[in-house]
Amino acid sequence: MKLLSLSLLASISFLSTSAAAHDDRCNDSSCHVWRGGFNTGDKVSDLKYWLDSSVSDAGYTSIIKFGASSWNNISTSVSLSQVSKKNDSQVRVYVSYYSQFWDGQWEPYYTDSKGNLNFDGNNFEDWSLGNIRLNLQQIKNRSSSFKKKVAVHEFGHSLSLAHNMDDVSVMKPGELSFNEPQKADKTHLKNRWK
Repeated sequence: MKLLSLSLLASISFLSTSAAAHDDRCNDSSCHVWRGGFNTGDKVSDLKYWLDSSVSDAGYTSIIKFGASSWNNISTSVSLSQVSKKNDSQVRVYVSYYSQFWDGQWEPYYTDSKGNLNFDGNNFEDWSLGNIRLNLQQIKNRSSSFKKKVAVHEFGHSLSLAHNMDDVSVMKPGELSFNEPQKADKTHLKNRWK
């Protein structure tokens, strides 16, 4: 697996990966999952994530760990675990101030036939790695529950779950009264990773 240098990653502009409902980036007609994802066949049973020092500096370590662990034990085909070395991970997590108006961001990258890493704005490719970014500009003064929801939501994207407008789904954007995967989220996860 070819990885980007830190300087190259810093030069890539932040692009939204929010899928509009019912588009061709989706696996099924209800558009709750993306075709794109980590190239692991029908499962992501050993997906590794790494925490940048910005996570602990901002005091978000437990929030990020909550976000990742919330998806474990839903399906035997899905497992997220933390590693201490960046190069051993597929998902890298950062917490910082960004001038954009999003709470959290998922940035997936795929390796093309020439070995170059490219941003997958269509959520259609086999991902090599991805970044989760939490935006302190937007969430710093929000409740702990809301911050956890954002972390869970972004890890959901790393597992190929798209935005949806189900009233009871952690993948619905915006303010919610819960911060863990709900029945619909669990069903979508199991449908995506059989």
